[in-house]
Amino acid sequence: MAIHSGDADVIVIGGGIAGLGAAIRLKDRGFEPLVLEAESRVGGRMTTDRVNGFVVDRGVTLFGNAFGSMRALVKRLGLSPLVCKGKFSVGIQDAAGCRGYRSGRFDDLLLDHGISWRARLASIRFGFDLLRYHRALVHGEDAQTYFKRIRGEEVFERIFRPGLNGPVGGAVETSSRVILMQVLWNLLVRGQWNLTDGVDRIPEAAAAQVRVVTAARVRHVEQSGESVQVETEVDGKAQRFTARRIILAIPGQLVPALCPQLPAETRELLARTQYSRIVNAAVALSKPPNVPYAGYAFTSDVIPGLGRKSRWSISARPIDVPTARAWPEFSFGTRLGCAAWM
Repeated sequence: MAIHSGDADVIVIGGGIAGLGAAIRLKDRGFEPLVLEAESRVGGRMTTDRVNGFVVDRGVTLFGNAFGSMRALVKRLGLSPLVCKGKFSVGIQDAAGCRGYRSGRFDDLLLDHGISWRARLASIRFGFDLLRYHRALVHGEDAQTYFKRIRGEEVFERIFRPGLNGPVGGAVETSSRVILMQVLWNLLVRGQWNLTDGVDRIPEAAAAQVRVVTAARVRHVEQSGESVQVETEVDGKAQRFTARRIILAIPGQLVPALCPQLPAETRELLARTQYSRIVNAAVALSKPPNVPYAGYAFTSDVIPGLGRKSRWSISARPIDVPTARAWPEFSFGTRLGCAAWM
């Protein structure tokens, strides 16, 4: 590898799991990465709080078994002994009652007597399409249009809209059907897993193996000849870093202001991406609650005024620490746009 006189071969802007994962891959291939993170700790949405012996994952709470790259990263970081199998079931409460669905049991949908025969036939069609297209990357019609085409409006309105509005970023009706299928396949069909000591063990273990500068707010990125210059503010002081290349692992809408040299069409596209906002409140219990399902979702006819751009859900996720056995989590999400990872 050629000797580079700058601060790194590649500067990664963003110390979330995307940026740290990219840095680990670069290091494994012989490059010298440098990660710049604006916050005081790494992880982004993969962070964990520990309060009085309780462990609460703030953003990511479960991983799908089909997320092979994440399992490979966990193994690479030596965290495999902390992996535990996740079991998740969800009850969807509407005016007709509560219906339950278990992860890895697609037949729960087909045998659901709380929905019509037409809806169950549409579920069979959806099941075949799920097997055919869960790996597809070409986005076409949105999820709501897809279910209307297969005559599955009831399945969408009574099951997938309330049950999956959160996992797809609070915009299930306008999300591509490919996104919906990938979420269902990765999380519900293949099952889930987690780490016994909190999901933040993954980004922290990755950050321990590469160079990371926290509290580094990037102000400007400019290409100059064969190198890239990154103007930052670190702990309130201006600092410049140089490298041969950069990776932007931040929300897309933040990129145009940092990189004005990008083509106009690229900046316009990135400016249209946006994260959804979800508020989580965790309540610690000494033992798991005596409820039939680990999570609950509610439709607007149960909670008046809920609307289609928001959702309520309650989940009780067991954890393995001496002083706590469960964290019920109350979530209220409002759709502001589609989630995007660059």
